[in-house]
Amino acid sequence: MTAADGTVAAYAAHTRSLTFDSQLYTAAPVEPTRFSRTLGVSKADHVELFGIFDDIVTEEDVQGGRWKNAKIVFEYVNYLDLTMGSVGRMKGQAGKFTINNGTFNVELRSLSDLLSQEIGQLTSPLDRRRRLEDLGIDTAPFIFARTVTAVADRMNFTVGGTAKDDNYFQYGRVVWSGGDNEDLEMEIKANVGNAIELQLPMLNAIEVGDTVDLYAGYDGTREMCRDKFNAMEGFDGECDLPGIKGVITFPE
Repeated sequence: MTAADGTVAAYAAHTRSLTFDSQLYTAAPVEPTRFSRTLGVSKADHVELFGIFDDIVTEEDVQGGRWKNAKIVFEYVNYLDLTMGSVGRMKGQAGKFTINNGTFNVELRSLSDLLSQEIGQLTSPLDRRRRLEDLGIDTAPFIFARTVTAVADRMNFTVGGTAKDDNYFQYGRVVWSGGDNEDLEMEIKANVGNAIELQLPMLNAIEVGDTVDLYAGYDGTREMCRDKFNAMEGFDGECDLPGIKGVITFPE
């Protein structure tokens, strides 16, 4: 299993570790608990794998999103003669993780699963892309490095530095650069000055002295895109279309 950041977790359902195709596979009770294969591409193949958390695949990383959509290769080998290669090779990506008392189950969704997904866009009066990086602007002036000065719980904390306007960070996000939540991120629900409220609680406790990067919020409207970010060239919406009400309206 290979994460987006290049981290590799390789396991062999065997009593000893194996080196196959220059990759060390650590012996572990990683077994398929549900297996479904079909002919053709009308229905995607699925495998559900069982595993135990270790130093590579940790519960914190799974909940933090490191292994989201990770690439997975599942195959059978003859452990007595690895030069024979593999059979039953199946490639795909990680789907839903289920966590239970130090163990996990992860869905392996085959590549044919991508064929069943809808491709295309619907018209929208709001910008379909709500992240600063998608606006095609210099994001540096809208990202603020701050240090936590007070903590209420895992959803509410206060930072130091110059306070921004209320709800300046609403619809934005916080990326943790230090502390137990380092490299994790969460959407911001609201802010009142330097008091930040998150959409969901962080995985780990927030401590005074933790460092964060606060990203300015963007609600997708043309007015905010124009007035707050001066980025109308990157606006991806159709706010002037009449909509279905305009289409079916007729003169009296």
